[in-house]
Amino acid sequence: MSDHDAGGLAVAGVDGDDVLTSGYGHAFESEDVPVRPDETLFRVASVSKVVTWTAAMQLVDRDRLAVDAPVNAALDAVDLPQTYDRSITLEHLATHTPGFQVRAQGDSVSDPDHVRPLAESVSTDVPTRVRPPGELHQYTNYAAALTGQLLADVSGRPFGTYVAEDVFEPLGMTRSTFEPAPPGLVPAEDTSVEDVVDFYSDVAPASGLHTTAADMAALLRLHLNGGVVDGERVLSERAVERMHQRWFTPHERVDGMAFGLFEESRGETRLVRHGGGVPQFACEFALLPEDGVGLFVVAHGSEASSAKRTVTDALQERLAPTPSNDRRLTPSGTPEHASKLAGRYRSVNTTDNETAEKLVFGLLTGSPIDVRVADDGRLITEQGGSRDEWVEVEPLVFDHVEEDSTLLFREDDGEVTHLLDGLGAYEKLGVHEQLSVQGWLATVATVTALTGLLGWSAAAGRRRFRGGD
Repeated sequence: MSDHDAGGLAVAGVDGDDVLTSGYGHAFESEDVPVRPDETLFRVASVSKVVTWTAAMQLVDRDRLAVDAPVNAALDAVDLPQTYDRSITLEHLATHTPGFQVRAQGDSVSDPDHVRPLAESVSTDVPTRVRPPGELHQYTNYAAALTGQLLADVSGRPFGTYVAEDVFEPLGMTRSTFEPAPPGLVPAEDTSVEDVVDFYSDVAPASGLHTTAADMAALLRLHLNGGVVDGERVLSERAVERMHQRWFTPHERVDGMAFGLFEESRGETRLVRHGGGVPQFACEFALLPEDGVGLFVVAHGSEASSAKRTVTDALQERLAPTPSNDRRLTPSGTPEHASKLAGRYRSVNTTDNETAEKLVFGLLTGSPIDVRVADDGRLITEQGGSRDEWVEVEPLVFDHVEEDSTLLFREDDGEVTHLLDGLGAYEKLGVHEQLSVQGWLATVATVTALTGLLGWSAAAGRRRFRGGD
């Protein structure tokens, strides 16, 4: 915390029957109130989704939902467009593969009084379906928000009520809440949450949870102890196993998605995890299911993300050390589809967006990736200021020459259409779609228009001067 501008930090660790919770620093905007792991509230942002997917699997466990059934049939509050023959299922929502464009509008508000009922949030500005479900991973808050409304419609209770009664209460998570501005977030006297916070989730199942390290330790124990905590069964052992199994991956060589959780390989150890961040808060929820070990780290402050990452990396390296890698791959020839790979690829968050948010995503989703093939057969990628080299290990599949990572390309009708960097998807741009080309075209069009405007005015003045019409 002294290396980063973090005011408070809390940790929960579970190893078999051993549970550790610790707090450091002070509560949010409350310098005189120390962090207490069983009392101090933190915002956990997208780790809220872990609770949402756990609750969804609970309804699956109770035969109230089916992972492969169309969700439209069970939704009352919103009617999804039937754009494609294949329907969206709970499995698609839990793996972020329903085929929606990313929607940012409506995810947050600046005043807690403006937070809408969940049914209104998910039924307003319904994102366009841009591809058939199950094809590409595209992370979006709307998938989790829609799942929360699905829980409400199926159970007949508001999302927050269902989770409080069927998840928090049996687990003893007494401090956890989806209220948009719980007073306990800022325990300092004479200071209210509204005085110091201007970001509130408008999609509670995706990013609206406030909780403590001790409460999250109970959730870790649920996932590591076959669905039972202190003798209270919340999920069946089979349901927990299903949550942790792989549900989607673009290729067997790439980490994919469990049920609402991301896979991460550290050597021979497999983690399932989820991170989260909103202004002033950052957290990590990670499970090593085969070892019975779980970890939760959360911090607040202007450099909360850096503080959280430093602690998480150190603990994960101790729990699951990454093996040293001295390899240096070399190509055995030219890639099979070398002539089709070269070009520029931009995040599908931008290319597949059909709203005015396209420009925003173009600015915020990172630099495009430029791809070329070197004379010796190495694939070269450049993004921003970074440059990486890759070697083809099978058609359209490339391993990094030094690091343990894989790059995939997808083709359609013989043409390369997408680059997949892990679960991140990038679409290949045509020449006319590249911003540099569009910039030059815009410049030429502007000069032409200005030339015409000035030329017309000059010609009119000349004719008038000479006495013409």
